[in-house]
Amino acid sequence: MATSEVDVWAAIATLLQNNAGLISFIPDDNGKARVRDMNNIPTGYTMPYVALGETSSITQDTWSNEGQHIVATLHLWSAHKGKYEILQLHNLVHSALHGKTLSLTNYRCIDCLYDTGELIEDDSTGVNLMHYTERYRIDTEEL
Repeated sequence: MATSEVDVWAAIATLLQNNAGLISFIPDDNGKARVRDMNNIPTGYTMPYVALGETSSITQDTWSNEGQHIVATLHLWSAHKGKYEILQLHNLVHSALHGKTLSLTNYRCIDCLYDTGELIEDDSTGVNLMHYTERYRIDTEEL
């Protein structure tokens, strides 16, 4: 069995990039929300934005179907002083993903649930940045 991770990440990216609340809050030049794969963020990319991050998965087969339990990590970034902007962004992402059914191509999304999050002040670059790492648990099964 191929894994469902490619489908899951494509669905998350599409859902977030096309979410009206996120488009309004973090509009990109392409008319979508500023959501990029973590390794495809241009230097100097305008903050705030969402980066699609790491993933982990384990097999979660049933008697009849092969499945996976995936933990998808998102990184939210803001250069705004204080927590207000990053927490607004977190609320918008949470509303877009938590409890939603992802549209997958070769798999069925059983659930997509918020798992954990952590707000971190990042001054490693000499610029005060707020970084919110959040994880979602997604269970899938092969069609």
